[in-house]
Amino acid sequence: MSTPETIYLIPGEYEEGLVWCDDPAPDSYSDPDEAVKYVRADIHESALKRQGSAAKMGMDAAKKDASWREENARRLLAEKCDAPVGWIGPDKYRTARESKMKFFKTIKELREQNEKLQARVAELESDEQEMVGDNNV
Repeated sequence: MSTPETIYLIPGEYEEGLVWCDDPAPDSYSDPDEAVKYVRADIHESALKRQGSAAKMGMDAAKKDASWREENARRLLAEKCDAPVGWIGPDKYRTARESKMKFFKTIKELREQNEKLQARVAELESDEQEMVGDNNV
């Protein structure tokens, strides 16, 4: 005979005290609510391990989800470099703004250089035409 997985401690009918039984209500006079359930230790430990494993899997999934959400939020914030100060930290906003200002200043300088170069090219072309005109005379 194998050891049962669950046994119950129930009030004895004819004996005073409690008796062990494998059924919480072995007869019609017994109340199953009065029985105390005992589970074999190895069965109890395996159930605890399963619950622990399920809890760990749940925590791992929650951590993975949280890290995904954090990464996604950071990506979205990075895309909003024009956002007001409340959207990103003041230092990052200031740095992004300074970077943009430097970029626009460089563009302005390049446009000014381009205008000067175009003026110089026009000047050289007119000098060339004058020289060609002088040679044809």
